Amino acid sequence: MSFDEKSSAKELNDELVARFDFGLANLENSLSYVQTTYNLIGFRKRVQELELACRRFEALKRRLLKQVDDFLEISGRWKRIMTRHNTEREWRRDDKYNFIKEEFHLNELFQKIDQEIKDLNRRIHIINSVRLPTAEKRKRIQPYTLIMLVWLQALSLGCTKPAERYRVAYKLLAWFIENRNDLFTGSISKLKDLDAASIRHDYERYIQMPNDSQKVYQEWAQQIYIDTFCESA
Repeated sequence: MSFDEKSSAKELNDELVARFDFGLANLENSLSYVQTTYNLIGFRKRVQELELACRRFEALKRRLLKQVDDFLEISGRWKRIMTRHNTEREWRRDDKYNFIKEEFHLNELFQKIDQEIKDLNRRIHIINSVRLPTAEKRKRIQPYTLIMLVWLQALSLGCTKPAERYRVAYKLLAWFIENRNDLFTGSISKLKDLDAASIRHDYERYIQMPNDSQKVYQEWAQQIYIDTFCESA
């Protein structure tokens, strides 16, 4: 292909449409798609962290009550407290814990902990309300590698030789870095560090000779290719 980093967007788009039947918009869509997906994966990880924080706060409340309960039991104070309250009925754990919260002024502290848990759960709900169906498929592949697999798939119809395919992919990447550097942020920022040898390595590893565990990435790239190139064609 004759384009280079200095080609105009129209020149490159016309050349892509003529040879591959897709344009710059499809490439940009694939970048946005992968970045959004990985952002969502990051949000899911954040949800796990927030859920863990909720469990720790709940455990803290239980631990505080248990420690005071143990102190009262070991010191023999529970017997004196029961005598003072003139009750023959044995207190259940809930009775004891309610007494502890009142006697040791823990209600205000627990209310603050409960409010923190409520705020965390509200954030979890907001994050979980945003969903992408492909987000759960990601395991260990890097987002910049996934994008290259998508682009290599898109180039396969116009480039029958693998060597030409990853050379064109690298030229496209160089054009985007020169002309649309603003797109390379967040999870896909490391795309700018790829070279032709890296793209060739990814092609051979994930497309030509994938092992069983790597085939899921090839399938994922195929689905993104369909979503961002075929359905918008």
